[in-house]
Amino acid sequence: MISLKQFSYPTLSPSILSMDNTKSAQEIDLIRKSGLNFVHIDIMDGKFVPNCSFSDAEMEVIVKDSYELVKDVHIMVVEPWKLIEKYASFGADIITFHYEACLDKEHVLNTIKLIRNHGINVGISISPDTDPSVLDPYINDVDLVLVMSVYPGKGGQKFLPNSLDKIRYIKNKRKDVVVEVDGGINGETAPLVLEAGVDLLVSGSYLFGHDDFIDRAKGLLK
Repeated sequence: MISLKQFSYPTLSPSILSMDNTKSAQEIDLIRKSGLNFVHIDIMDGKFVPNCSFSDAEMEVIVKDSYELVKDVHIMVVEPWKLIEKYASFGADIITFHYEACLDKEHVLNTIKLIRNHGINVGISISPDTDPSVLDPYINDVDLVLVMSVYPGKGGQKFLPNSLDKIRYIKNKRKDVVVEVDGGINGETAPLVLEAGVDLLVSGSYLFGHDDFIDRAKGLLK
């Protein structure tokens, strides 16, 4: 298992949900050229969130093109425990599931255990309307906490400021857990989340589709 502690933070996990799928290899290569180690892969089932993304065939291409990058897989799906083996087989290095997708504490703990048993880093995510205190029973069992700073399932939304307090809360609970933030991250909001103590910034539409991807990526971390 790749240890998340080996990386220097803060850093970026570019979301390829916003990339041009017809140019997967070239788009993912921009991540390498930016000196980054992570690639953020959003999986949506059309049930937990209204949209769908990345078929199995597309996942195979993405994994092939991002072979040496840390594959940061965020599954926005119902009954996530049923899909852990599938995404483990694709080569995920991190699997992050949603607290809200679990029926009860038993399902949360079972999903954490399943991910851990595959030798994969465990991430848990909360949506904007969820209080971060719900994660207190699990904070020491995961490697990463993903704070959604927009409502999951659609790109291009505006950053929700209440995410900053959630980042601070989680960091105060456990200093060494990797805190990731996803949604509305750009040149204006990146300094805010960095000041709050975030480790891993997810950004998609702000980076992909622009000729100055590398400059934008570096600028987000300044």
